[in-house]
Amino acid sequence: MEWRPSVDVFEDGNDLVVQAELPGVKREDIVVELDDDVLIIRGSKSEAKEVKQEHYHRMERSSGTFQRRIPLPAKPDP
Repeated sequence: MEWRPSVDVFEDGNDLVVQAELPGVKREDIVVELDDDVLIIRGSKSEAKEVKQEHYHRMERSSGTFQRRIPLPAKPDP
């Protein structure tokens, strides 16, 4: 199943604000691009969780890439 981060888009005066929830994603693993009037947010996520108890040891790993394409109401000035 592909992970699609939640995104909020709203106006603040003359500015268009885009907020993306990217828990567990490092800043250096995020790419933000502008393609005409589409904002593209993409990156990768990798995490590992380990639990050690007296009678068991569990290790879970997850990784993958994501991409969100957000059409903007007008061509922005980068």
